Amino acid sequence: MASAPSRPAVPTTTTPPHGTPATSVEAPRDPFAVRAPTDAGSRPAPPAHPDWVARSFAEAYLSYAFSEAPDAGARRAAPYATPALAAALLPTREAGAWADIVARRERAVARVLTTYGEGADALSRELTVVAVVVVSSSAGTTERRPVLTLSLRLGAGGWLVAAVTR
Repeated sequence: MASAPSRPAVPTTTTPPHGTPATSVEAPRDPFAVRAPTDAGSRPAPPAHPDWVARSFAEAYLSYAFSEAPDAGARRAAPYATPALAAALLPTREAGAWADIVARRERAVARVLTTYGEGADALSRELTVVAVVVVSSSAGTTERRPVLTLSLRLGAGGWLVAAVTR
């Protein structure tokens, strides 16, 4: 019995939003998808700069989607936080407020615009983070610009966020 000749895999062609054709075997990504920077059970490699930790923490913490668990943002931010702060962040959303987010099919995607601040000493930094959060829902799209003040501490595992003030 002769077997059918094998055919090479043919990549699909998609058109990215900006209009330039590209060859890809993956479907285009949802521009409003909330991305998880790391697995919630692991910590990222120790970063060399506290700015990176502040940006990563803020984007993870401020982003959410109706299809996630109410504590998903806190869990995404946990690898960038001290264990005490990570535990304190978990009860983040009330059931009634989360029910409203689900009913509106709401998604929020945060991007940090800038960070600024200075170190108190070689082991700590106070950084102000200015972000833009695009919130899309069944009611339309809005934009917020939250400002967070983050206290970072340098430990054996690298820089971690120890406190958050809104």
